[in-house]
Amino acid sequence: MGNIIKAITLFMFIFLSASARDQKPFSLHQQSPGKKLHFIIALESERISWKLLKQDSLLLEGMDPGFVLSSGDSLYHYRLLSWDTATFRETWYPSYGTTASVSNHYRKLHLKLEDTERQHPLQLEFRLYDTGLAYRMRLDGPEREAAHIASELGQLQFTQDQTAHWCWADYHTLEKTYRHTPLDSAAHAAAPFTVEDSQGRCISLYEAALVDYPMLSWKKNVTAARTYQAHLCPGADGFAVKKSYPVQTPWRVVEVSDNAARLMESQLVFNLNASPAAGDWSWVKPIRYIGVWWEMHLGLSEWKTDAGRHGATTARVREYIDFAASNGIEGVLIEGWNTGWERWGRKDAFD
Repeated sequence: MGNIIKAITLFMFIFLSASARDQKPFSLHQQSPGKKLHFIIALESERISWKLLKQDSLLLEGMDPGFVLSSGDSLYHYRLLSWDTATFRETWYPSYGTTASVSNHYRKLHLKLEDTERQHPLQLEFRLYDTGLAYRMRLDGPEREAAHIASELGQLQFTQDQTAHWCWADYHTLEKTYRHTPLDSAAHAAAPFTVEDSQGRCISLYEAALVDYPMLSWKKNVTAARTYQAHLCPGADGFAVKKSYPVQTPWRVVEVSDNAARLMESQLVFNLNASPAAGDWSWVKPIRYIGVWWEMHLGLSEWKTDAGRHGATTARVREYIDFAASNGIEGVLIEGWNTGWERWGRKDAFD
């Protein structure tokens, strides 16, 4: 009897190992609620890939979401444990904004996966809207044990050469001037990273629900055309993320629009951000405001005082105040000039 049990145990071990190794490829096709966008995801040869289409036109391809942990392990080879889909719809009413109500309507896909090397559990959730796609990852592990993540994996590939609207991913400031260049020239772009085709149609990469997590940027893959690698701002010790399990990423957002103006009207990021904590928010008084230094982004003025084009002069600010008063704009942001700004970053630049 003992030999029979040993034989059955050995057979089951071989069978289960083979099943994990040779599991059937998984694929699923979803449509957005209004059938404006199509989403196709596949798990084949232990690797995940997906496609986003509008009608029959391929907009974007994604591949190999995952993480690199402190041990150097790359988590992007998976077996599928389970999956489910659902449709969600609600209408909510913002306290302020450009619309009285917001529709939150999407189709959801939730995958439970396991890394084939270390049996590390990972969850992957997608939400497909008529205006775009969002996805996030959740890395599970022993409760109260710290996760050390060196980097986040995942690549996106655009389907054609387009014009890119982007600014350099500088870890010290989000005030870089935006550039309009061929897509091939966008080397390391901060979010939002927007591409536009010859008909004015736009795809914008952004993120939502960014809480207690490093910001995301997109680095050009030098070996694959029109392909960008997810990149996290690293910490001083080289780790991007150090926190207790479970670790959940912000939403990685792909907004799709027929023109740039429609991007501004999209409620996608608002829908993906969590509601504020309960409490008294009556002290919040949102206003519209204008600021002098937008001129710098347009090339009309600059910080330097020796070039005769300094923007924050008393006369210029008075013009902004009069413009705001005449057009129902409630505030003007005025940043003046301190001696030493032209020596920014140098020792003893400011008195």
